[in-house]
Amino acid sequence: MKNLLSLFLFISVTFSYAQSTLKGRVIDESNFPLPGAIITTEDGQIVVSDFDGYFSVLIENAEENIEAKIAYTGFIPQTLSLTSSDGILVVVLQQEVNVLDEVIVSGFHSGVVKSLNKQKNDVNITNIVSSDQVGQLRVL
Repeated sequence: MKNLLSLFLFISVTFSYAQSTLKGRVIDESNFPLPGAIITTEDGQIVVSDFDGYFSVLIENAEENIEAKIAYTGFIPQTLSLTSSDGILVVVLQQEVNVLDEVIVSGFHSGVVKSLNKQKNDVNITNIVSSDQVGQLRVL
């Protein structure tokens, strides 16, 4: 029984040392944390950073490098080669800048504006009430 227990302990200790955890933090260029950043590893792990931008990824073989993609909305995604280390990996994401060529604002006369223009341009004296104004009237 002692041999079986010692064998079980040896196997569990051996497998526990084969794995390691990589800890990191995702920040922007101004050193502000990016909560909710998505870290996707090549072996299928998906990790989300916490409120302060911290995350941890389980690396099964401590001697191998793992490719990971770090993405956050409005920032340029980065692909990094992760290795287990004693410290905290700090990932700085840069903002993605989109420039618009032009903005077109269009509209049409409706409601109050249309009725005021009609009232102003009429030859006779008129008083025009739009449907918007009628809807705002309250019956006492």
